[in-house]
Amino acid sequence: MRDKQFVILGGGISGLSAAYYLKKKIESEGRQDHILLLEEASRVGGSVHSISEKGFIFDGGPRGFLAGGRRTLQLCKDLGIWDQLEVSSDASRIRYIWKEGRLHPLPKGPLDLFTSKVISWREIKTLLGEYFRRNNASSEDESVADFITRRFSKDILDNIVELLITGIYAGDPKRLSVRSIFPKLRDLEDQYGSIIKGFLKSKKQKSTESFDPEVMAINKRKLVSFKGGMGVLVDALYNDCHSFMECNAEVQSIRFQDNNRASISYEYDGSVKTIEADHIIFTTPAYVTSNWLKSLSSELSELLNGIEYAHIHVACLAYHKKVHGYRGFGFLSPRKEKLNILGCIWNEMIFPPFAPSGSVNLTAMYGGACHPEMKGWTEDQLISQTLEDLETTMGISDPPDIVKTFFYDKGIPQYNIGHFDRINRIMEIVKKNPHVSLLGNYINGVGINDCVRNSYQFIEDLEI
Repeated sequence: MRDKQFVILGGGISGLSAAYYLKKKIESEGRQDHILLLEEASRVGGSVHSISEKGFIFDGGPRGFLAGGRRTLQLCKDLGIWDQLEVSSDASRIRYIWKEGRLHPLPKGPLDLFTSKVISWREIKTLLGEYFRRNNASSEDESVADFITRRFSKDILDNIVELLITGIYAGDPKRLSVRSIFPKLRDLEDQYGSIIKGFLKSKKQKSTESFDPEVMAINKRKLVSFKGGMGVLVDALYNDCHSFMECNAEVQSIRFQDNNRASISYEYDGSVKTIEADHIIFTTPAYVTSNWLKSLSSELSELLNGIEYAHIHVACLAYHKKVHGYRGFGFLSPRKEKLNILGCIWNEMIFPPFAPSGSVNLTAMYGGACHPEMKGWTEDQLISQTLEDLETTMGISDPPDIVKTFFYDKGIPQYNIGHFDRINRIMEIVKKNPHVSLLGNYINGVGINDCVRNSYQFIEDLEI
């Protein structure tokens, strides 16, 4: 049997982790197959990007991952970067919400609900009353907004659920699919008639996967990063797999052949190269993958192109002195409060090594599906608005000592109504083409943990 040639398109977290696991699988089976990862940008990692300057660590994309992602932690262990892990501080357990002109701490547990100024007695009664509410769901997919309003109330949607969605998807709850965003909640309603009743009656399923004891020892609720920022993970994956990676590689054409192989032409280092692939793993965004699969299946291409993305703007600001007196993780701003800012993260509170002692490191986020008017913002507009909003919310009037900005016109895929069926149909078509596979955060979760877990499982199931 001849050696196979695998080509991975895209060097984000999905592509990098797939490359790592595929390399390990080939080695463990004693095969001589070849891998080539092509990345159009000058570096790998996608939105995962860390910058170090004057003792500050700035992350342009994800600022960490939850320790409940045991697969990601195990990957860190296997890559030899365990000693560089940074686990969130206890001070960061406090989270705030901007409400009625000031920042209020969010409840940390059920008992805090009764003393919180964020949630009213009426909202508490609504939450508890869900236990007795009848299941009146239809078989159709529905929006998160409709689901939460139906099971609870619009106040719960506006003051609680929208904050969760903002922090993860920057999406519009009126358009996001509850079946794709909160599948467990919908399943609990279907099975038990009530979400609360389902939580009380259902048994937690224990994972059958086995991980290193040190991996299991970290509290699942903790946020994890690295002393040098999330870029440490990208660098470790690159260092392990750099021998078969090519950056600044622009794909010119992909020709799918009748023998279940494909010919890929790409420009690299001033010349055009061509490689014959037995298997192409697309980890590029859905809209990019769509272009390359038109000749394979027009339906597949259209389905992929129909996945929307939300734009995100990020401003990182550093101060060499304490410019506020808050302690905690940061704050989020509900849309009804009519602030432009989605939220702000207090990085030095979460991960102390991210700033020199006595300094402040803030990350402000803007944009999202509910703010299309911000899509064309310039850097000056972003900085000006950030300074205005930080003065309004936190009383910061001092100019920052360092500013870093990041713009993602198509930053986060939106799991809108019908997404579940769309992905199922996409996978049905892909299965008919055994030389093509799709990975990426538009398929089964947008976070770091989702991407690593999906890549691991994909390679485990891949027959080579």
